[in-house]
Amino acid sequence: MNNKTITMVVNSEDVRSLIGNSLSHILNRHNRLYQEELKQLNEAAQEGGRREILEVLKNIGDLYRNTISELDNAAPLILELDESLPTNTKVVENLPDLLEDGSGVD
Repeated sequence: MNNKTITMVVNSEDVRSLIGNSLSHILNRHNRLYQEELKQLNEAAQEGGRREILEVLKNIGDLYRNTISELDNAAPLILELDESLPTNTKVVENLPDLLEDGSGVD
């Protein structure tokens, strides 16, 4: 795994896009690697011996550990997410009515 630490200034409106793109790239890249290893596992199970099967299983375990590590590395970016409500959020003012019958209709 080859990592780089990047420091940059971004518009606060772009943080969610950066998070989504980063997580998507991590998961898509690892999914391709999983698919390759699963193909090798199937081949080893059909034609290989114990050693080949165990080696592929070790590689799959390593991939899972690398995926977890990369997702952990994304945490600082996720922590930059502003938790306040967006300005276009509507506040429900008749909550007691909703709770009363669940329909929100009087």
